Amino acid sequence: MHRVGQGEGWERDPKREVAAVSLYGYGPRENDREYVERRVDFNSPLFKPETGFPFGKTLRDSLYFTDNGQIIFPPSDSSIPTSPSPPPGGFNGHEEVPMIAVFWDNADFSRGTGTTFYQEFLTLNSEKPPFIRDVEAKVRRYLRSSYSAAWTLKITWDRAPAYGTRGDSRRTNTFQAVLTTDGFRSYVLLLYRDGGMRWDYSQLPAANVLIGYTRYCAGCHSTGREGMGRAEPGRAMPDSPLFPLRSGDGSYHNDDLTQGPPAAKYRPDQFRGYNTDLRGLWLYRLESRVGLNYRLKCLAWTGRQQEPRAWSQDLPACPCSLQQGQQDPRFKSSRGGKWHRRAQRVPCGVAGCPPLGVPCWGGPRHPLLGPLQCPKADGSPVSGWWSARVSMLHSASPNRYGAGVRCLYDSRGQLVEGRQERYWRSSRQVSPFRDQELKLYDWCCNQAASARLCARYSEKRPRIGCDGYQALGTADSSEDIDSEEQTDEEDE
Repeated sequence: MHRVGQGEGWERDPKREVAAVSLYGYGPRENDREYVERRVDFNSPLFKPETGFPFGKTLRDSLYFTDNGQIIFPPSDSSIPTSPSPPPGGFNGHEEVPMIAVFWDNADFSRGTGTTFYQEFLTLNSEKPPFIRDVEAKVRRYLRSSYSAAWTLKITWDRAPAYGTRGDSRRTNTFQAVLTTDGFRSYVLLLYRDGGMRWDYSQLPAANVLIGYTRYCAGCHSTGREGMGRAEPGRAMPDSPLFPLRSGDGSYHNDDLTQGPPAAKYRPDQFRGYNTDLRGLWLYRLESRVGLNYRLKCLAWTGRQQEPRAWSQDLPACPCSLQQGQQDPRFKSSRGGKWHRRAQRVPCGVAGCPPLGVPCWGGPRHPLLGPLQCPKADGSPVSGWWSARVSMLHSASPNRYGAGVRCLYDSRGQLVEGRQERYWRSSRQVSPFRDQELKLYDWCCNQAASARLCARYSEKRPRIGCDGYQALGTADSSEDIDSEEQTDEEDE
């Protein structure tokens, strides 16, 4: 556990020599959504960025903010912890959940004063509004990093009142947080309105406000690598499945300002922020050593694809059985024939397999079927799909748009799944591990670990079954019968 690099001390920030940051526009005029509950503590709705959000070495699935100035990354969508008051000593690297302390102290919206606003921006395949371009410019300027945002969340705490104080309703705080990621790197901008941080700290039950972040997660039961690149066979992941109760890299940051006296730490608008040259603007980089983001790759690909109706006309249905397809000249077996998926022990880190049912990070995988699974606790092999021998057929010729179909069969020769493919098999790489169409399936439905992205893949590469399939002999016989019936009707 360690504290990451500290900025200059609060005592070195003379107010009158530094320009103040301006908050981004917010509220109904900016198409923000308002969210407030008139009670002492509340949480926002859950946000689930399709790209995921890199935090430390982990791609987080979801996040939410609280009335108390926190942004929390829960271990699961069903576990929503709350903690209204910050610890007196700040973060120590043993927190229950990863979080960002924007201005963490106990607020109270129950008396009718104040509100919060938020707005999400998905800009991976779309034009970027001026707000996003300004966020990108700040990241480039202060951190000297080329950056193009894919997902951004703007949160505003507007006139937030303090808990446990009575009196002047104008003694409120107004501040913002902007979370942004390109799918690999991630940042948070903290903005405090000049003259808008007005809590009377002398009336607070405790003056322990906290600004900073912690990447540690004592309550997380995931390796944190879902949707990210895998380790090489035989090598342990930084977050090993053998240690499921911890994730993140254990680092944390307590801002220097919040180590000062209340007169300083409750007025961040009056001091130059971390990594910037403006009063009231803090900028943190949040990720570290993040691998490939297959969710981002899938999103980028699906955003560039034509709708299937533009290329799928006249594509055939799959044969209902492998035997039918092998006897049908309109289909042919893919090169490489059958792939045998035998459950076996494979390298999963340095100490063997994880618990039952957890895919092996380092083991062999097939682009259609994903990673092998380890054996059962008693050493017996996993049965069913994971030990299946599968075969694949493709249409023998493309349609007029150069598209085709693929049909996957189990060990009994029964159709498991069919897909329409934008590019006919014979025009692509023949290896199943280099075939672009199979790679796309692997990105979206295996590697990304997201049902939503797999569904989006299915929108671009539709499933097909064997409904409407007719063997050539059956079709010819049917046409002959129809012809004979028509002739008989004409004779009558």
